Amino acid sequence: MHPHPKIDNAQARAFWKDYSQRLYSTPRAWAHKGENLIHAFRAVADASVPHEMHLNMQDQAFMLAGMAVEIQLKAILINSPVLRNIVSGDMPQKNDQTFKFWKRFFSHNLIELASEANFPFTVTEQRTLVVLSQYINWRGRYVVPTKSGLDDLLTVQLENGLAGQIHHILLQDVTDLLDRIVIEVKARLYA
Repeated sequence: MHPHPKIDNAQARAFWKDYSQRLYSTPRAWAHKGENLIHAFRAVADASVPHEMHLNMQDQAFMLAGMAVEIQLKAILINSPVLRNIVSGDMPQKNDQTFKFWKRFFSHNLIELASEANFPFTVTEQRTLVVLSQYINWRGRYVVPTKSGLDDLLTVQLENGLAGQIHHILLQDVTDLLDRIVIEVKARLYA
């Protein structure tokens, strides 16, 4: 005999599906979650102890920062009723003109999301976005890159003319970027 009686959750499931769909379509809810991630980033960054094997949590702090930027940019995007309808519906067909946006929206590519949101970034901020995307995708979670992140390990010519990997960012650059994006999101959502 089953220890718990069978419960018909159809009505509850329908309620929660509708509720989550409405919340998913609320830009301010996204912005609030993004700010929570910023607070989590700051807490983890402050608690991190560089050069201490078990207490160096900088990778995880940068992952949280990247996730915060991602969610803030998505708040800007779904503030548009047209874009909100695209992402809150079913996945469009690949030949549909909205598919490219839908695919970008559900990615962690901060450069593409910023482009879709018409958010102008400085060169330093763009470089920071590229690296934060890496932290979301793998640097903050895995020991080695995922298959799609293998190119992150390739050597490129850096701005100073030397060869290296693009993965070094400064905590201050990340903090400045987060501060600026919060101001921009508030200006766009609360205007």
